[in-house]
Amino acid sequence: MNKLSCLVSAVILVLSIGFPIPLEEAQRLALEKNLSLSTERIEKKIKKQETLEKLGELFPTVNLEASFNIAKKQSFTFSLPGLPPQEFVFLEGSYPKFTLFVEQDLFNVPKFEGYRISKKAETLQDLKVRITRLKVLTEVRKAYVRALQAKALVEVKEKHLELVKAHLKNAQELFREGLIAFKDVLEAKVKLYQIKEELSKARSDYRKALLYLSYLVGTQVKDVQPIELKSLKGDRKKLLEIMERNNPALQLAKRKVEVLKLQERLAKSLFLPTAGLEFAYQRTEESELFPKDRYFVSFFLRWNAFSGLRRFRRLEVARLSLRKGLKELEDLREKLRLRLYTILEEIESIKARIELAKKRIEEAEEHLRVAEEKFKEGLGTSTEVLEAQSYLITARRVYEISRLELTLSYFKLLEVLGKDEG
Repeated sequence: MNKLSCLVSAVILVLSIGFPIPLEEAQRLALEKNLSLSTERIEKKIKKQETLEKLGELFPTVNLEASFNIAKKQSFTFSLPGLPPQEFVFLEGSYPKFTLFVEQDLFNVPKFEGYRISKKAETLQDLKVRITRLKVLTEVRKAYVRALQAKALVEVKEKHLELVKAHLKNAQELFREGLIAFKDVLEAKVKLYQIKEELSKARSDYRKALLYLSYLVGTQVKDVQPIELKSLKGDRKKLLEIMERNNPALQLAKRKVEVLKLQERLAKSLFLPTAGLEFAYQRTEESELFPKDRYFVSFFLRWNAFSGLRRFRRLEVARLSLRKGLKELEDLREKLRLRLYTILEEIESIKARIELAKKRIEEAEEHLRVAEEKFKEGLGTSTEVLEAQSYLITARRVYEISRLELTLSYFKLLEVLGKDEG
């Protein structure tokens, strides 16, 4: 399956060299190659291991110890009348010893709260991965739209160049017929050189935009293609609900507050006692007077009666941190709400600008048609035609840029709503 996936990716990369790369493919490649996202995913695995480590603290602790001891032999001799002396050894000169010790907490709230905090921190890392993923997608989307804008400017300038060339050709014919002065031809040539310079700059800007997009994607991008967007339905209240539910930064702030509440519980739990069971087994050859096998089972209860008020200070820090986290959550919620409203207003403004640009294009086309007819009949000047062309090109440029600015605003809206797909 992995080989098939690599083969498909290789074919797509080869094809993308000669054809425009779609936005979906650009996003996929960027997500695969982004180092920040890879780092966050590794950090997620680290958090998982830390959680398992905390879980392990809730299980029994088993210690094994084996030793070989060398000491001075200790004994005394006792004799009874009529019997040979008897030696009693308290401690052998050398002897082995094996010890097994098992301890299990029965009541240890700090350890349990520590596990809960670690488990919640693991979910925080999931949200950090989502935040990084959304940032990567947004950056690629913005770069893709900027490339489309640069491409649109190139196309507008190319159309302007065609118009000026056609006008220059008409002006030269009319000059040969003696209907206009040479200055009209010269004016058209100057305008032609100016448009060529502007077109050269526009093409350079487009190449720069493609280079930056290639950097984000991790492969060479030769061209981009138009984007088809799905419309987002819903009023402001509905969009606010989506933002509250989906925005990863907001969800992260909420989870942090939950972690801070757990940390406050942990600080309180430090005032509680701990209880557990201990079991020990020992086998030794140190003396013949005592059993070789020994064992015991005990129940213990520990309580830290005084620790220099450190627990009180820790509890106060936890409470203050929780208050801070709640204020930061509310501040972030307000900032996101303001940004959402700003983007929605921006979208409405751009839509109105697009409608005005459409009307300007219609007016400019009619104005250019009249100016060209008057010029051919000798009733108008070359300046009037060139100005009419510039007016039309400006209207087209505003329309294309506004249309793509609307796309960019749509992607900004997706980012605020926390939606990966658009």
